[in-house]
Parts: sequence; C-alpha cells; structure tokens
Amino acid sequence: MNRVASLLSLLFLFGCAPLQWRQVGVTQVQTEKDKRECRYEALRSQPASRNVARDLGHEIDVEYSCMELRGYRRAL
Repeated sequence: MNRVASLLSLLFLFGCAPLQWRQVGVTQVQTEKDKRECRYEALRSQPASRNVARDLGHEIDVEYSCMELRGYRRAL
C-alpha cells in the first residue's frame, strides 16, 4: 500500500508542476514574452464550440506548437 501511495504522490506532484520552456541563450523576459504571444495566438485560433475539453486541448496544442516553432523545448 505504501508503494501505491508513493507512486500516486509522485504522479500528483509532477502533474501539478508548472511547465517550463527552455531555449539556450534566451532570457526569462523573452521567454515570458514569447509565452504570452503564443497564448494569445492559441486563444485567437480557438474554434467556437460547446465542447470545453476539446477546445482546451486545441488551445494547448496551438500554444505548445507555437513555442516549439520558436525553438523552445519543454522541461520539468
């Protein structure tokens, strides 16, 4: 039982950890600016629908793709 509880605790902690974007040679200020711009693009591209889960998934996909196109990589 302790093993299961430990595993669930780790999954919970990593699931709640904020996503970090990294790119060599880029300042934190520039990263935040790029993140805001990608979030804005994701919100603008969101289709009008009543399916909140699908819309959120689309928004996240667009934002992640935007950051990756700018040369960023996800890091924990």
